[in-house]
Amino acid sequence: MDALKDDALERGVLANSGVKTSQESGSTDGSEIPVPVKIQIDRDDKVVLPDLLKDGKLTGNEIRHLGRIAQDRDLFEVVFGGSDRKIGNDDAVEIRNHMRFFTAPARINPGCGLPRGRLRSWARRSQERLGWNS
Repeated sequence: MDALKDDALERGVLANSGVKTSQESGSTDGSEIPVPVKIQIDRDDKVVLPDLLKDGKLTGNEIRHLGRIAQDRDLFEVVFGGSDRKIGNDDAVEIRNHMRFFTAPARINPGCGLPRGRLRSWARRSQERLGWNS
């Protein structure tokens, strides 16, 4: 546990969080106070308080609530050196410091959505307006 604390101190997590371990607060029972975890959701920094974590995990719904993410967007965990992982609403995610998440539209409709005949007539009218007829 001391190695974990030293790593957190090196990154400045404990120094800026305002939360002290038992050794820093003068407690003699040897227990440590959990430290808040910093994560990023769509490039927005969030702090996850220890009382929100259940066994160090959050569900997809809890992450969505933390980041105020609408249900029409998919949530992904950034995986460095690999494929990003899609997180479902009920999937449990082990939260680590400095994790990154991003969202993307759940449904993507390529093109403008016009039926083929209407698209051709729209393109023809646009060409006439711009004087591109030959």
